[in-house]
Amino acid sequence: NAAVPPKISEVLNNLSTFGNPWGLPLTAKVRWEKECKSPIPDYTKSRNEYLLFVGDAAFIDECKSILKSVAELLQAAGIDFGTLKDKEIDSGNTAREWGEYGLFEELSMKNIKLFKEYGVKKVITISPHDYHTFAVNYPQMGFEFEEIYHHTQILSDLLKSGKISPAKNVAKTITYHDPCYLGRYHHVFEHPREIINAIPGVRFVEMKQNRFDSFCCGGGGGRMWYDVPDE
Repeated sequence: NAAVPPKISEVLNNLSTFGNPWGLPLTAKVRWEKECKSPIPDYTKSRNEYLLFVGDAAFIDECKSILKSVAELLQAAGIDFGTLKDKEIDSGNTAREWGEYGLFEELSMKNIKLFKEYGVKKVITISPHDYHTFAVNYPQMGFEFEEIYHHTQILSDLLKSGKISPAKNVAKTITYHDPCYLGRYHHVFEHPREIINAIPGVRFVEMKQNRFDSFCCGGGGGRMWYDVPDE
């Protein structure tokens, strides 16, 4: 459609052709693992208890450190997990939010086929969007995980159980912005705050708008790809 902005058309084509918004080879999705202290198991071979669904974070330089930290903390706690390596494709969230339901169905069915083939029952996500998509939209496609976690839920529980603990004092003032798809949609408010408050030296300050009153960042639902004209 001529009314669709060129960048959005490009992203949708990339999702359809390459399985990710950037049009990068899926082998690029594994590069972050080389920075980890220990190898990350291949879920397709080791059939771990949990699948770590890395999502778009694997392609974004600013997010790779998050992936690395989460993976190393899970390993330190003895959590049995693995990744799908270059077999993992996009969850389909962006396509669905843009109204491309056919493309969402295509991506979700490919994922569901993969999950069933390798017996994935428990998943940990990095992205709140993937968390929401797996929890709400995939059951509508006929597939439900036994357990779905955002990584902050897992890390908070590991801190409470003593399986991990902060290694150093951080003398900083820190705030936290509630993502729409984690906060208002799924009421996951306390786990991220529990993690921050567990770090020695941190002074935690709430934003004026928090929890149910948190403002949208404006980048969700594919908006990160769309430049609003004249704004």
